Amino acid sequence: MKGVCAAIWDREVWLSYEAAQVLSRYLWHLLWPSSLDQGDLGSSDGRPIAHALLYVMMLALPLTGIVAAGVGGEAVHFGALITLPQIGAPDANLRALAMRVHRPS
Repeated sequence: MKGVCAAIWDREVWLSYEAAQVLSRYLWHLLWPSSLDQGDLGSSDGRPIAHALLYVMMLALPLTGIVAAGVGGEAVHFGALITLPQIGAPDANLRALAMRVHRPS
């Protein structure tokens, strides 16, 4: 049981860290906009595109994990207060696809 509790704690800490990171980056860009944010996505140096792709990946990782757990019949807990409902009927194909994106190794 100790290993299960440690795994849940690690996941909770990681999700909290990810949420804090996304929120802090968003607030930083709201308060101190940089010249990179003013450019268009087709700029020649590619930094805005890379920046946008990093945000997409930061959101894709937890969302695919939630989808994989939801269609796999597992409950998704955010702390002790919030439990997400199951997304749909168990679907092995959708779970396998979500896990390929979530853990591409």
